[in-house]
Amino acid sequence: MKQILDLARLKWTLRGWHAWNWQLALARETGVKLLPAAGPLPVRVPGSVQGVLRDAGVIPDWNVATHSLAAEWVENRHWTFETRLPVKQCNLPGRKQLICDGLDGAGIIRCGEAEVGRFASAFTPHRFELGDAISGYLEQHPKARSVPMEIVFTDQPRNIGQVNFTSRIRDEKPRFNYGWDWMIRLVQIGIWDAVRLEISEGTEIESLRMFTEFDAERGSGRLRVFAKARAAKGCRWRVTLKDGRRVISRTEAAATAREIQLGAEKVSAWWPAGMGPRPLYQVDVELMDNRGRCLDVARRDVGFRELRWSPCEGAPRDALPWILNANGKPVFLAGINWTPLRPNFADVPQTDVRKRLETYRDLGFNLVRVWGGAVPEKESFYQECDRLGLLVWQDLPYSSSGIDNWPPEDPQSIARAAAIAESLITHRQHHPSLLMWCGGNELQFGPGGVREGGGLPLDGSHPPLAAMARTVRRLDPGRRFIPTSPCGPRFAVSMRDIGKGLHHCVHGPWNLPGTMAEWRAFWETSDAMFHAEAGVPGASDAALIRHCCGERALPADESHPVWRHMASWWLQWQSYLDDAGNPESLDDYVNWSRRRQAEALSIAMVACLRRFPHCGGLIIWMGHDAFPCPCNTSLLDFHGRLKPAARALHVILSDRTTTSPPS
Repeated sequence: MKQILDLARLKWTLRGWHAWNWQLALARETGVKLLPAAGPLPVRVPGSVQGVLRDAGVIPDWNVATHSLAAEWVENRHWTFETRLPVKQCNLPGRKQLICDGLDGAGIIRCGEAEVGRFASAFTPHRFELGDAISGYLEQHPKARSVPMEIVFTDQPRNIGQVNFTSRIRDEKPRFNYGWDWMIRLVQIGIWDAVRLEISEGTEIESLRMFTEFDAERGSGRLRVFAKARAAKGCRWRVTLKDGRRVISRTEAAATAREIQLGAEKVSAWWPAGMGPRPLYQVDVELMDNRGRCLDVARRDVGFRELRWSPCEGAPRDALPWILNANGKPVFLAGINWTPLRPNFADVPQTDVRKRLETYRDLGFNLVRVWGGAVPEKESFYQECDRLGLLVWQDLPYSSSGIDNWPPEDPQSIARAAAIAESLITHRQHHPSLLMWCGGNELQFGPGGVREGGGLPLDGSHPPLAAMARTVRRLDPGRRFIPTSPCGPRFAVSMRDIGKGLHHCVHGPWNLPGTMAEWRAFWETSDAMFHAEAGVPGASDAALIRHCCGERALPADESHPVWRHMASWWLQWQSYLDDAGNPESLDDYVNWSRRRQAEALSIAMVACLRRFPHCGGLIIWMGHDAFPCPCNTSLLDFHGRLKPAARALHVILSDRTTTSPPS
């Protein structure tokens, strides 16, 4: 049976180095003593370099004033996460693999006194063979009680932030950390997901996918399992579907079988939030040898539901369908755009993620869109969405750049796009909450792109997006894929094109273009079939602004260095002056801004709900602040507290839920 050592249980040490000094310092046979530029400091795994340095007082709290500028040197050093593997596990017979589910940045893995591999993607897990390095070290040090191992983060991408050239970006690292309209620059470095040592006899499960099918009328389902094994002759699969301890169905098949099917009679339907219960069933996939001994096992939770798309009423024939039917019932998709809770998301505990998702459920939302400028979330995120009934629209990690929004199309980039899609599908597609895949955020023709037609969403013919689409069709054929959001044929609603059938899935607006009356007229006139992003800025509360900006927080315009640093995209100062006259206090501005956001978003949500089923849904940009923005389009502030706009939307959506408003 495979043995797993959770490396989070070991002691880890962090050191920072001028570039490559660590390599000479860790070459123990040279006798050269080089001191690190920072550390040694104890570090938790998962964890970020920035979190450790802030807690130790090496860098200031980047959430206050312009202090983040004093932390930017961190990304210009190399960093070693060091631990020692217990010799007890190192001496066990079998194949020894280091599994890293999330490494944010590029770097090198060392074990013993050897380099065992390199990594360059924050978006996919990594596997490294340690056997030869461990045995070589123990031969040289027969009395050793442990084997040293280092995860070394080396040079990070320099500039891949919001305003850029998508066609030039090939780094697989979250872009929002480099500065976005709601985020300062804080380039996280660290281990952001689980790290473990797996020891096996060499016979093990290599990959696993599974699908559920559900007949809503009959209340019966079917489970299809696709598993691949590194297996010896005579090995078999045993697949068991359970409801708690009760076995619903079980079957066996040869390890060479390409597909295994199980019937699931009288299972209960999994429903989106606000529509019904969400029962989950456990699937055990065991790899057995010819003596019936279990060599490896994988467990997944699944749900049985039928999700189908139908056309909006009055939609043109060439439009994608935007009305979701869950188990035969049409449902309006009220969602939020999800971004990481913090720039140093490696340090965010799962309890915080759970609480935030519960808040959105309690507000009446039933959809979260995991935005493409950040990182695919941890497995536990999708487990929480399964539990809460929050459907997940999953962007793949591409995003626009303003200057050009055209993903690179060289052969290597196309291959990597397909590989990222394959990895995400393999690890996440069993979740009943997973609604659809999207190639990325706001990818467009021109300006500066290869083709003309600036501002129009890319279609499925674009090479890397086509490669992603083929991967989805091959590995997750029952689930929807769109090439980008918005998927067009127009990027946004244009009043001159109302009634022409050109507004299918659109983005915007994100601010009031004029008066509230003009805003109301826009939403009551819009003929879009789906609004995947729309928002209005609203201020954080006055206490938070004073904490971050100081007592002299006014004027809230570009002349104030902290406002310019934190919220330059969403300054409403001139609108406030035009609407309310001369300011008397920060509290007056805050109250005006928050009332304005609440009224505007209420108008948008009510208009879309009234148009259902001509309109399939509205996703608010954005859910929460990852940084204490004095003013932003978020519904929840940096501390997760509800702005008045969130409470106003809860009132509107409350008929679709049975929950009370969150605190």
